[in-house]
Amino acid sequence: MVMTSTQDILSVKNQLIQSALSLAGDVSWADVSMGDIAIHADVEIDDVNALFHDKGDILTAYARQVDFQIEDNLDSAFVDADTTRDKLFDIIMERFDILNEHRAG
Repeated sequence: MVMTSTQDILSVKNQLIQSALSLAGDVSWADVSMGDIAIHADVEIDDVNALFHDKGDILTAYARQVDFQIEDNLDSAFVDADTTRDKLFDIIMERFDILNEHRAG
């Protein structure tokens, strides 16, 4: 696979993250290898290694995705929140909702 643009790179990264989470839902995270993730995502292992050093990097990228999604989802919610405590509660609940989508992983 030849990644030619930032959009291609982001798409492949997302594909790898989703594959890692899917595999982790089926077997223990310790049993998931970078090779397994590459095969599941249908991405060459060299491309995987160019994007992520190890599984920890994949989890870090997933955490960033969650953070960006929370930010996008809560922009309008903060208008309605009266206190800092309400805002914090909204952030925590939004994080739980997003993470629940990949609960098995």
